[in-house]
Amino acid sequence: MEKVVVAKNNFALVQTTVDWIETVEFQVEDIVEPFKDTLDITKVDYKAAVEDLNLGEWFFGRHPLHGCEFLDFRENLWLHTGSIIGVLFVLRETVGIINPRFLDFDTMEQRSRIARSYGAADPGVKRVISVVNLQH
Repeated sequence: MEKVVVAKNNFALVQTTVDWIETVEFQVEDIVEPFKDTLDITKVDYKAAVEDLNLGEWFFGRHPLHGCEFLDFRENLWLHTGSIIGVLFVLRETVGIINPRFLDFDTMEQRSRIARSYGAADPGVKRVISVVNLQH
């Protein structure tokens, strides 16, 4: 019964997201780099992608992800850790991630090793991102 309730809730999230896509409006001049390559994508394309999204559990390496976590990227919803980590794993082929814990280490060699641990220096990486707690 629990699986039925979870599935029903996930389908409701999909419908809410599709409804939001239908009503949201972006001004072309508001779209900036690096998102200019999305100018030709239509609402129909976005809705189809949401409707085709695998809502079940899938893996990036050892990390389990749930497709419904990606539906948090709408409106002004608070993003939870699973959503952010999931997107970072999806982007990892072209986006290098620097673990913010690299700041906790004393030597430059340690910091460099930790910063490279998520592939920030790998070939093919076009951008590097990190999350930094400014209160640290």
